[in-house]
Amino acid sequence: MDPIDAAVTAAESRLDAGDPLGAARCIEQFEQARGRHERLARVWSRLLPAVGNPKILERQIRALAAEWPRHPIIAMSLAEAGTRWRDPWPFEAGPDRTAALAVDVIDRCIADGRLDPRWVAPLHLARGRALARVGPAAEDEALGAFEVALSAAPDDAVGWADLARLHQIRRRWAKGLAAARQALEHAPDLRPARWTAATCATAIGDAEAADLWRALDHLPAGFDDGGRPRVEGLPAVEVVIGPGLPGGGPEVVEAVWVHPTSPVHGRVASPTVLDLPADFDDVLLWDPVPRGFRPVGDAEVPCFTALAVLGAGGAETWRVAGEARGASWPEGWRLYPFDGRVRGPAPAVGSGKLITPRGARRTAVQAAVERAGLRLI
Repeated sequence: MDPIDAAVTAAESRLDAGDPLGAARCIEQFEQARGRHERLARVWSRLLPAVGNPKILERQIRALAAEWPRHPIIAMSLAEAGTRWRDPWPFEAGPDRTAALAVDVIDRCIADGRLDPRWVAPLHLARGRALARVGPAAEDEALGAFEVALSAAPDDAVGWADLARLHQIRRRWAKGLAAARQALEHAPDLRPARWTAATCATAIGDAEAADLWRALDHLPAGFDDGGRPRVEGLPAVEVVIGPGLPGGGPEVVEAVWVHPTSPVHGRVASPTVLDLPADFDDVLLWDPVPRGFRPVGDAEVPCFTALAVLGAGGAETWRVAGEARGASWPEGWRLYPFDGRVRGPAPAVGSGKLITPRGARRTAVQAAVERAGLRLI
């Protein structure tokens, strides 16, 4: 057997076994032959998603794209590599070199007028996913790419699910629900589409939401004040208010505790230190895909990203400063000192928030605060 073919065969076996480093060792000596050996180039492109250094990754993508500019399989592998370390549905704008490079690779392949029709849908889906990773500024192009792809392959459930999730992240709930339904029509057990459908239906109070949560093994026990399904017994979670939430931004971010009403919405259980679009007792909706986890006692608590404020709570918060002198607050009032927070920005010493029922008169709050030796700020 030809030495390159033998090395490629060994590398493919290593890749299939989940050993990209071992696969790379099999073929690294043949890099100079990559431009004239298709199998070598294809397996090399499959290795790139495992590259953790962005500079090396970019250099390798550019080299392979120059060697094989019109090869659809290699182009899709390179696009996957270029978006591997990027949030697939970024909430905030921001340049991303490798995601933009992935778009360029796909565009170069699509620009070939001799493109086989069977590659139209997968290449445009790859382009849509890469554009979505570039950020909100490229969103119109991403939607156009999904439209082309799904017109060519209307039964592609995963493509519909990706489009649905993009709509969900951008808070287009009805469009997200419609696209998720299309995905589920072709693949009823596709869980990402089920989660997106349930999230969008919950956001708009669609009657289908309860059935969608049941299909995900969450049994609604009733409905909240907004007509959304209520699921009992869910543990507290953390939700980041900032990117993705109207009025927030990547530079203003804070994690708050939330008592879930369903797997994607619930009431804020801790006042915010920063001035944000939501505060104590407001109802938040969040993206069901966790940003991460952190240990709290013996549990791993998930942290999610807020998508919308679904409703104002029954509480009002007032910023206060000073040292309280054992005040007796009216029923339903509560002082929340910031120095007891587990997470969040560093607060000013002696600051906090007083929680009162919504509609409390400022004069009454002012008087109670002053009796406690505090001041409103």
